[in-house]
Amino acid sequence: MIPTESYFYLKFTLNVSISKDIARKIVFPFVTGLGLEKLLSAGVKSNKLILVYHGVVEKPDHNVSVGPIAVEQFARHLAYFKQNFDVVSQDEIFEMNRNGIVPKRKTIAITFDDGYENNYRRAFPLLKQYGFPSTMYIITQAIEDDNRITWYDYIDFVKSDIDVSKIDTGLINEAALTTISELKALIKRINISARQIVYTEIAKQVDIEKYKAHFPREFWKLMNKEQLRELANSGLVELGAHSHNHPNLGEIALSDAKEEIEKSKRLLEEVIQKPVNSIAFPDGSYTPQVKQLCLAAGYKNLLAVDYRSGDDADDKNILP
Repeated sequence: MIPTESYFYLKFTLNVSISKDIARKIVFPFVTGLGLEKLLSAGVKSNKLILVYHGVVEKPDHNVSVGPIAVEQFARHLAYFKQNFDVVSQDEIFEMNRNGIVPKRKTIAITFDDGYENNYRRAFPLLKQYGFPSTMYIITQAIEDDNRITWYDYIDFVKSDIDVSKIDTGLINEAALTTISELKALIKRINISARQIVYTEIAKQVDIEKYKAHFPREFWKLMNKEQLRELANSGLVELGAHSHNHPNLGEIALSDAKEEIEKSKRLLEEVIQKPVNSIAFPDGSYTPQVKQLCLAAGYKNLLAVDYRSGDDADDKNILP
């Protein structure tokens, strides 16, 4: 793993179009095998980095989902971290940032987005083995229905078998679609009631239940209440919110964003009986108004992908 500035330098100088699969299997093992990442990181000013994972599965299929990595690869990552970094909780990274503390050694925090069950079954045992803390950000729709599939898994599973031009987006006053990418972009920025209309249109062409049976459970299953409680009580895992339905909070109406922000916190706190202090913005999407809604709701740590607001660098409540 490479500190942020070096990672982006390497990513773009190698080839911006390189696939994640090739990067994971060939490029980054080659870089770390030669020790080039140490050379690159030597000139990086920041000694703190927050890493984000999504899923850890037995056998990834990146033709279906680019999110998860293999258990074996994750185990190699942790062994590498043990040797080369101090691994601390995300909350410690935030506190270092708030207090102007620069650690002497390169320091990382490990996070997971979405709340897949494979985080509990595959990643957590390895994290326990190393004694590494982590923060897992939860899409709370599974608290209401633990058979729920995320919208992006839904689309990835059925994308080969649907004709997006047949989806009547006029029902929600949107322009006609021509590509899967346009469909995904649309779903990110509409509220849940409009989404349900789109889902109903998609269901005229495919039955998602058949696809869920076809793909391995660990590709799509989110954690249930009991698993969330166990993680929250483990002493190693902080649970944070990742919204309720995973929209782009910076693109939907502010009233809808407020409901997503508050509902996810409330549901998660009801389940784990602990305060939920952190939120990660889905797709890294937020605005200054969304940040204020999060602080008003009681979150203290806001996690972006990249800074998007002019005052972010001076805002001690948000980190990339």
